[in-house]
Amino acid sequence: KWLIIVLLPVLIFLRYTVDAIDYDLWWQMAHGKYYITHHTLRMDLSVFSWTPTDPTWIYNTCLGSIVIYLFYNLMGGFGLWLMQWLIFGGVFLSFYLFLRLLNQRLDINSVTIIAAVGIVCSMACRFYKPELFSLLIFCWTVFIFFYIKITRGNLLFYLYPLIFVFWVNLHGAFIMGLVFLGMAFTGEILNRIFNRAQSFSDVDLIHFGIACLLSCLATLFNPYGMDYLLPVYNMIVPDTSQLTQLHNKSVMAYLSLWPNLKTTDISFFGGGITAWIMTLMILFILGISIYEFTKKKTCDFALLIVNFALYWKGMETIRASYFFPVAFFFTFFYLLI
Repeated sequence: KWLIIVLLPVLIFLRYTVDAIDYDLWWQMAHGKYYITHHTLRMDLSVFSWTPTDPTWIYNTCLGSIVIYLFYNLMGGFGLWLMQWLIFGGVFLSFYLFLRLLNQRLDINSVTIIAAVGIVCSMACRFYKPELFSLLIFCWTVFIFFYIKITRGNLLFYLYPLIFVFWVNLHGAFIMGLVFLGMAFTGEILNRIFNRAQSFSDVDLIHFGIACLLSCLATLFNPYGMDYLLPVYNMIVPDTSQLTQLHNKSVMAYLSLWPNLKTTDISFFGGGITAWIMTLMILFILGISIYEFTKKKTCDFALLIVNFALYWKGMETIRASYFFPVAFFFTFFYLLI
């Protein structure tokens, strides 16, 4: 068993190595160095641009850029590798603790699921960039939700505002964390209405709602305040302008995975595998949910909303493909208990 666990990251690493041509790394490290040497957390993001740009554009990764720069400055390339695998280790730890919570073993079945999650996440997470922190924090955000769902320790909801104080300064995907909380809260309200036997209590929902509100307010604790939130919102809202559509077709991070479901050429071993693994994952969730409804007359709306929404977003945009497999892992094993 432990040999398989040791070989798991090795196999994924050999198949999906770090993308060495990712120029974003040097841009992020330049920002980190700027923040440290100028003793500030604010900067004109066009300062390193050689072409015309919008100096009013705001994208805050101050803590994320600083951490990446410090790892590289102290340990070079090995430091970046170490940082990445510490994050992957943190993700694995959440998976392991969740399995223990459910009294499940770390056997060949769970390792296979973890491997599938790793393969899907590798599309967006094989780069050294602040986005890695979003993978880790999103994973623990979902873990906390399921931990509360199982143990009913509703005061743990108040960890969320603290998490978002850091997340908003690490990477812009904190907005997906807020979306997750919003969808989960909406789904739990539906559970309370239609599936009271397995839903949160009224007191739980009050704590959850307050924690969601405080988490939104926590995102104001960034160097730019409210001025930062509008650009981030505009990044996730579909833009139908011709320039944006041209950009999305030219940058791999914004490509859609839907066409890969029909791929039969060599590119299948890239986006095709990812698209099909994600699709099989959502079919598993659908199948288990239908079985639960047929046999037990129960339906967890929160889990359905979260998983189908994240699946759709991941298939729409490669850059968002790592959110769904994380949610799938926790959902899959939760539904099996």
